[in-house]
Amino acid sequence: MITLEKYAEEIGIQPEELKGRSKIQEIVTPRQVYWYYLKSKRLGYSQIARMFSRTHGTIIAGINRIQGLKELNDPYVQKCFKALSEEKEDNIPVVSKS
Repeated sequence: MITLEKYAEEIGIQPEELKGRSKIQEIVTPRQVYWYYLKSKRLGYSQIARMFSRTHGTIIAGINRIQGLKELNDPYVQKCFKALSEEKEDNIPVVSKS
């Protein structure tokens, strides 16, 4: 599993910014992509929420947002996923909405 620190380095954002509360889209989107990634690794919404000091509802909303942008082939989202693929995972699994 790619650590938050490694992912932050790959995308050029400080890990503290990814864990922070910034609403700047260049930080929000990679943060939510990482949530999506963690969910794909079988972490629960509550576990992810605790890691980022959020509610599980915030995590669900963020993951759903990324799912929608991924389906639209959003270029910035694709760039964020590419940073996660350095682990040699060619395909990030689709997260179920359950």
